[in-house]
Amino acid sequence: MILVETMGKVLVYLVHPDKSLEKRYFKCKENKLILGKDKEITFSPEHIFLLKRKMLPPKQCLVLVEGKGEPEKLGDIIGDAPGLFPKMTYSDVVELIKREVAKARMRIKPISLNLFVILLILHIITIVMLLMVMKGVRIG
Repeated sequence: MILVETMGKVLVYLVHPDKSLEKRYFKCKENKLILGKDKEITFSPEHIFLLKRKMLPPKQCLVLVEGKGEPEKLGDIIGDAPGLFPKMTYSDVVELIKREVAKARMRIKPISLNLFVILLILHIITIVMLLMVMKGVRIG
């Protein structure tokens, strides 16, 4: 499993009691997260998750609920705390995807009828002019 570097900084998502999130970097020494001069929290590799980035390697992160003695495991969050990451069934996931696809389709503006008619007329004029040039008529 991935372990945090010795005496480095790790990105911690702090969850406050009012359910607001704060991103902060804390120093860590081996498997201890140093929150202050006298406060340390021990974590294991199960608590670490990777934040994917486009051109950079993934960043190691922790989720820490304010007032708790240890960071959250993502498996525990999904199962036990429905407010943070709600557990979804297969049908819920399908419904969510259909809803997101419908929202995306509403953002796409199709071509209007007036613009379609103008383009059709321009294509017809172009075809007529090509046929006239093929018959040998000089234009201009």
